[in-house]
Amino acid sequence: MSVEQNKEFFNNEAASYDARHEKTLTQLVEEIRSRLDFIGVDWVDDSDDDGDEEGGKNEESITKKGVRLLDYACGTGLVSRVSHIPSIAGASSRSLLPPIPRHQNNHTIPTTPHPLITILINIHPQALAPYTTQCVGIDLSENMVAAYNTRAENQGLTPSEMHAYQGNLLSPAPSPTLTPPFTNFTLAAVGLGFHHFDDPSLAARRLVERLAPGGVLMIIDFLPHDKMESTHAASHTVTHHGFSEAEVRRMFEDAGAGEGFRLEEVGVVFNRAVAGGHGQAHGEGHAHGHDEHGEGHGHGHSQRPHPGGEVRRRVFIARGAKGV
Repeated sequence: MSVEQNKEFFNNEAASYDARHEKTLTQLVEEIRSRLDFIGVDWVDDSDDDGDEEGGKNEESITKKGVRLLDYACGTGLVSRVSHIPSIAGASSRSLLPPIPRHQNNHTIPTTPHPLITILINIHPQALAPYTTQCVGIDLSENMVAAYNTRAENQGLTPSEMHAYQGNLLSPAPSPTLTPPFTNFTLAAVGLGFHHFDDPSLAARRLVERLAPGGVLMIIDFLPHDKMESTHAASHTVTHHGFSEAEVRRMFEDAGAGEGFRLEEVGVVFNRAVAGGHGQAHGEGHAHGHDEHGEGHGHGHSQRPHPGGEVRRRVFIARGAKGV
């Protein structure tokens, strides 16, 4: 499938994407949010707004820590999904978030700080944006990019806080706009996109190149599963039918992000009714990936037959750090 055909296919998906996949997107956001300590970034959190005897730190002390997220193949923003809410009774929106489990992180991430973002994800489930200072999305589809940016603008966020760009990191010569400041990220993440890349190892290397020393690569994707039927609407975009832990570990290590590698299966199973089945199609969360042949954009397609007329696919989350 050509780049232009791929863009056209997913441009047509953009308008109805969130509404059609709301349930599974919410589940995935909750799974990400529950694994902040597993991901292992020195997040911005509620404690950064507390501190001195006046009840909080000054602005200079707060903004010294920059946490920058690269949400690659971002679609409408699975990884950096947000919904802004105003301050309540004088408290910041971030102060309403559950506390982050504390962990040790001795890496210093060189980055230009940005204003803190006080946001919640879909009002109740939170992904990563509330704990970052900047979210940068990249997607091949201009309509997905527009949807991502409209969401951010509607929440009152500035482009320096959250913004997506059309681009392709996996082309032989990456898009000309994808230069500094598209580097020195604290975290680079891809949600359900790697199984659409022709060369996942190249994707991992290109993303790690954009990390700051000590930065973290995070992938959400499928464990190995049966090959999907060619009649499925998105079958032409799928090039890999899941990944084993050994395969993912090797990708991370070869890309230079093998430090502290971990992989966990998450509590989300993608189900889809099959011909003659009685189940409703559900669990169709999507992220959006692209490679040099334009075969991107993750789609929830479960492949293993299951009693009741459904097929199922299991999801994992993996992380590893770049050397300092």
